[in-house]
Amino acid sequence: MQKGTMITVIVDGVTRLNSLFEIVTKKIKEDKVITEKESAYITGVFNEKLKEGNQSIEKIKELISPKSAMSEADKLQLLTQMFTVMKENITTLKRFEKGFVKLCEERKAKLTDIKEVTRLFDKEKQRT
Repeated sequence: MQKGTMITVIVDGVTRLNSLFEIVTKKIKEDKVITEKESAYITGVFNEKLKEGNQSIEKIKELISPKSAMSEADKLQLLTQMFTVMKENITTLKRFEKGFVKLCEERKAKLTDIKEVTRLFDKEKQRT
């Protein structure tokens, strides 16, 4: 794969990671079914991957700088490594986000079930 393509994938990957993070944090705030401890864990996982992505962008800036003393082979090797890590991080966080959404939906459904049962019992109490 060419260096330019790998750089594009890495930069786009960081954008995608930020997008996933925004989706998840919005859902945490809106759904209100995630505890503070769970929220801290989820945020921590995303922040770790975002930090890696931002570090990759900084490394890319160094690699494409005319002042870079690295050989082309070393640059290619480092880009390949960052490219592989970014693809893995995107895959991991996509799975993480899907699991998170499923958890939220299950918890919301459970809360709805509890509200329905409570409502039915309240109606029954009113009849007696």
